[in-house]
Amino acid sequence: MAGEMERLGRLEAENRWLRKAFVFLVFALCALLFFGATRWNREVVAERFVLVDGKGNPKVTLSAGPLGPVLAFLGDNGRARIVLVSGEDMAGIAFCDSQGVPRMGIALVGSIAGIAFGDPKGILRMGMALTEKDPVIGFYDSQGNLIRQLP
Repeated sequence: MAGEMERLGRLEAENRWLRKAFVFLVFALCALLFFGATRWNREVVAERFVLVDGKGNPKVTLSAGPLGPVLAFLGDNGRARIVLVSGEDMAGIAFCDSQGVPRMGIALVGSIAGIAFGDPKGILRMGMALTEKDPVIGFYDSQGNLIRQLP
């Protein structure tokens, strides 16, 4: 009987502790909501945001470009590696080499979907597009001039 009484006493003590912890948690949550509500409703307005790593090196930028929002993921040297662009009638993604030169891009412009490949200087060398009618493949010289088109 004494063991049962000890066990019952421990359970009641645990129950009181849990009730106190729960009440504290509820008050803490209410305080956060009450005091933090004014901060949560604030608006941050900027033309450009830069996300940096622990050493202060830029890793991601979000900006308002001339065609629309631009999200860029940067390499260790701070140059763009992946760039996403969204505009009113277009959306695209560019993949850049370690020097930040666009080497491959995928885009949807109007109703035309396409993919493009550039050389180390960033000059278009090959492109494929799917128009409303037919697919088209174009080959370009080192100056970016069309030299052959299929079909």
